[in-house]
Amino acid sequence: MMDELDYNTQYTKQFTKLVQEYEELWEKDAPIRQIIDFCSQHLYTEIVYKRQPAQEESNETLEKTFIPIEDILQKSNKWGDMVLMPSFLKHLQEDDMPLLKRIGEYLMHSRHHEFYHRAFNAIARILSMKNVLPDIIRAFFWTLMRKITWCYCGCVPDDCVDIVMIDNSDIKLAMFKYKHAVHDLIPPGLVFMDAKRHYELSKKMEQAMAEDSISLFELELTLTGKKLTASLLREIMHYRAYNIISHLLRHRTKAMTAILAPQDWLICCCSCADGRGIKVLDTLEQLYPGISKTKDKLGNTPLWYCLYRCGREELEEALIKYGCDPDARNHLNLSYNLCKEAYEIL
Repeated sequence: MMDELDYNTQYTKQFTKLVQEYEELWEKDAPIRQIIDFCSQHLYTEIVYKRQPAQEESNETLEKTFIPIEDILQKSNKWGDMVLMPSFLKHLQEDDMPLLKRIGEYLMHSRHHEFYHRAFNAIARILSMKNVLPDIIRAFFWTLMRKITWCYCGCVPDDCVDIVMIDNSDIKLAMFKYKHAVHDLIPPGLVFMDAKRHYELSKKMEQAMAEDSISLFELELTLTGKKLTASLLREIMHYRAYNIISHLLRHRTKAMTAILAPQDWLICCCSCADGRGIKVLDTLEQLYPGISKTKDKLGNTPLWYCLYRCGREELEEALIKYGCDPDARNHLNLSYNLCKEAYEIL
C-alpha cells in the first residue's frame, strides 16, 4: 500500500507541476520556440518511485512510469488546443517531427471520447491553411485524418478506404445526414462504402465471386436474368473479383460506364484493390489510353487514392509507369509524395 501511495503522490505532484509550467508559458506570452522546446523535452516525462519489498524480497526496488505530453495537453484545457493553431505549428522544424507525432496522438485522443467534430474541425482548419503552414505539416494531418473513425456510413477506421458508387438518393442522404467539416474533401459522386450491404446473392453467385470465375458469373447472371446494377457491382468489388470486373469492362462497357464513369472505376480500383487490382488498371488503360494521367474534380490523381490503404506498392508502381505524376498537387496543394512522406512520421 505504501508503494502505491508513494507512486500516486509523486505522479500527481509531477503531473500538476508540468501542466502549470506549460500553461504559464502561454499566459506569459513566451516565445513559441520556447514552448516548442518545453513540449519536446517532455514528450515522455519519466517518474521514478520506490516500491516496497514483498515478503520474499529483502530490498526495495525502483519502478518507472511516464507522463506523455498528450496527457499534459489534454489536462490544460484551452492551452492544450494552442498546439493546433498556426502560431505554434508553423514554427515546427524538421527536428520537431517526434513532437508533431505526439500532437497527433493528442488529437486522436478525441475519438476515444467521441469528440469527432473537434478532431474534424481542427484538421479541416489546418488543411485549409495552404499559404500559412508548411506542406509537410498539412500532409501529416491529412494522413492522421485517415485514422479517425469517419461518420460516413458507420465505417471503421481501417476500412474507410472503400470508395465505391451508390445510388444518387443514397449519396444525397449521406451528404446531408453525415455532413461535417471535411465532407468537401470527398469527390462528388463518390462516398465511402456502406458497411450494411443489402444485395442478396445466390450461393452460386457468391461462389463465382469468391473464385473470381468469369464463366460461373456469366452463367449465373444468365440463368437468374439479373442485370448489372450498382448494388451488384458493389458486391463484386467487395469480393475483390478483379477478373470479373475486367471482363465486364471489356465486354459490357456501355452498361459499366452507365453506372460509373471510367475515371471513377479507376478510383474504385485504386481505393479498394490490392496488388491484384492491376488487372483492372491494365484493362482501363487499354480501353482508355492515358487514363492514369487524369485528375478528378478535386485535382487528385489516381495515385492519391492509393494512400488510403497500405500494401499498395505494386499498384502505385504501375500507375507511375503509366505516367501518373506522384508530385502533382490537388485542391489542398498536397501531393501523393508529400502524404507518403508524412505517413512515415506516424
